[in-house]
Amino acid sequence: MNAKAETKSISMEYDLPHPPEKVWRALTEPKLLAAWLMVTDLRPLVGNSFTFKADPTPWWDGIVHCEVLELDLHKRLRYSWRSGPESSRGVARRPAGEGE
Repeated sequence: MNAKAETKSISMEYDLPHPPEKVWRALTEPKLLAAWLMVTDLRPLVGNSFTFKADPTPWWDGIVHCEVLELDLHKRLRYSWRSGPESSRGVARRPAGEGE
């Protein structure tokens, strides 16, 4: 049986009242990420594999496996993430006013 994987996207936009450098730090510094998201060993380097970790639950081991796919300092951070056997997503962050 050949099952074609369906791709779904979620897109959200937020205007944050902070300069791009401050937002960048919140998205790339492990200590700051842990304060609002999850504990991580992220190093913002293209090709770097890293994890986000949270408390496990009966249905989830609490680990999200990621890889930095794209990086443009203070402008764009894109990474894939996988949690569970078959999930994979891309995440991109970009300051307001920056086009694709």
